Amino acid sequence: KHLTIIGNGTGTLTLNGKSNGQETLIMIEEDTGYFTLGIGGILANNTATNYGGAVYMKGGTFTMKGGTIANNTATNYGGAVYMKGGTFEMSGGSIANNTASEHGGAVYMAGGTFTMKGGTIANNTATSGFGGALSVDGDNNNKVTITLSGTAKISNNTATNGGGVFMKGGNTEITLSDNAEISNNKAVEGSVGTLGTGHGGGVHIDDGTFTMSNNAKIAGNTANTSGGGVYVKSGTFTMTGGSITNNTAEFGFGGALCVDGDNYKVTITLSGTAKISNNKAVEGSVGMLDTGHGGGVHVDDGTFSINESVIITGNKAKKNGGGVYVHSDGRFVMSGGEISDNTAATNGGGVCANTTGVFEMSNGKITENKATGSGGGVCMKDGSHYFTMSGGTISSNTATYGTGVYVGSIFNLNGEGTVNGVYLPNGKNITVTGELDGATKVTGIIPAIQQENVLVVDLAAVQMDYLSRFKLDESVKNFALKHQTSSTAGLVLVPT
Repeated sequence: KHLTIIGNGTGTLTLNGKSNGQETLIMIEEDTGYFTLGIGGILANNTATNYGGAVYMKGGTFTMKGGTIANNTATNYGGAVYMKGGTFEMSGGSIANNTASEHGGAVYMAGGTFTMKGGTIANNTATSGFGGALSVDGDNNNKVTITLSGTAKISNNTATNGGGVFMKGGNTEITLSDNAEISNNKAVEGSVGTLGTGHGGGVHIDDGTFTMSNNAKIAGNTANTSGGGVYVKSGTFTMTGGSITNNTAEFGFGGALCVDGDNYKVTITLSGTAKISNNKAVEGSVGMLDTGHGGGVHVDDGTFSINESVIITGNKAKKNGGGVYVHSDGRFVMSGGEISDNTAATNGGGVCANTTGVFEMSNGKITENKATGSGGGVCMKDGSHYFTMSGGTISSNTATYGTGVYVGSIFNLNGEGTVNGVYLPNGKNITVTGELDGATKVTGIIPAIQQENVLVVDLAAVQMDYLSRFKLDESVKNFALKHQTSSTAGLVLVPT
């Protein structure tokens, strides 16, 4: 029960199917079945009415050391390979130009294990479904484990969601490591105005666990709507190394990464040397309202955390949040890392939070970001959201209003931290919610309303005199800060 297809010397051995065929070319049904495809072996030009244009597996082992699986079609799932169980090991060769009418342009997995250490999966298409290269569905009864490592490459594939990879099911695990890459794939809308499509140019996570490390990269992918690199609807995405770079969200949100929980609690954690760079979110065409947010990351109804040496840099948003945009019930936790050199065409060069979004910063730095409008480092737009800072540095950013922080909502300060350039619209102030460390300093404060007794810093929660920690901007003439003890203790403006 062991079939091997390998070319002879420099020649090839081709197993050609039928363009109007009914079945797959190779079927492995038993756990004891083995199929090996080596250099020079070709499985091509077959059409399967249902699943697996070239290979169908219920069990057993398929080893691909070389060769080619090309130009096959499945009218349902798995243009090249369909797996309901078993083990697929790929260390070389090419799976290219295959098509599935629905899911898994190249490979569809409903169970089993897929290990890819080399070779390429390229130019495959899921015509009206998900996962241009790879579509994975692991439910409670069928665990699916995928390891992409070594020099494995998934590129130039197309689907309506998950141009490269689509995964769902809580029993699904995907690991991307070493020098493996998911690049230049595209998620396209199923039809003009189709809701819920065009997400995740590189990867679409509908559930399960995705882990990325080492020098792996997700690069150059495009989503017609959101999540140029990665789109997360539910599940967990963890990144301890590697890069998400040069991806584009054309008419939506999140050039690199879009967290769109939609009533699901999503957890995204970046640590180690993870890097998000040079991605962009582009505003939609006429009729596409309020898009172009989150050049690097868009967070909506989920938690996004960064720490250690993580870098978010060089990203661009057509509207708000050049580095990170935090929206409805989204939460961004920054306990380390760097957000630098990002650009927003309107507000929040580094970070922008809106409606009920939350930003918590305890360490790291936000520096050299730029916004044409408000909040070069951080913009807190109108709403019930808040920014709590207990550590870190915000400096050397650029904006028309609030080079460091634009306080359109609630700015809580405690612990330690350094901020340069704070703009306070009418009725807004800095609220000290806990004891300040000796190193804490906020400079370059500009109140929009400059008149006697305007509250600049609210100290009611601590009842302490922190006058030396706060300094008005040089552009504020004829006024100084003074500590005032009253029913609401704080620092207020007084004429000089």
